[in-house]
Amino acid sequence: MRPRFQLPPLLARLHARIEFHDEYERAQRGFFIAELDRREGGAVAAQPILLYVTPAHVHGPPKSGPQPPDWVADAAGDDAADAARIEAFARRGVAEHWRLRSEPDGATAIECRWEVHPAEGRYAQLAEFRGAERVISPTFPDLELRPADLDDPGP
Repeated sequence: MRPRFQLPPLLARLHARIEFHDEYERAQRGFFIAELDRREGGAVAAQPILLYVTPAHVHGPPKSGPQPPDWVADAAGDDAADAARIEAFARRGVAEHWRLRSEPDGATAIECRWEVHPAEGRYAQLAEFRGAERVISPTFPDLELRPADLDDPGP
């Protein structure tokens, strides 16, 4: 499903790869949401993010109250705003967070965070993947994805 706003190209390429994996390479499907992460007070411009809810979350027993998504991805931006956003995702209990960024040479890097500690607003595990390194993900353990797969294909 296409979002009603334009995803940055890097997030759009990630969305296409993981959505294909979820639809065609897994027995049970979760679902994706692309939305704008708006800050209270409007001091920070809304940023596009991808959210994913795992099949267990979708098909599991009902839970009371709103539940955080299992996985969130966003594109790197301003360092101070990025740190605040990562802390907010952790405090909300988002199990896994990916931050994508384009390096000066045009290559893609992916920072993956997991093992969330909501009360502390942090993730205990951080790994960064570049080039042909396979991304390791608790949410998508069978995903065959390398940051180079997301590099801009050019004109």
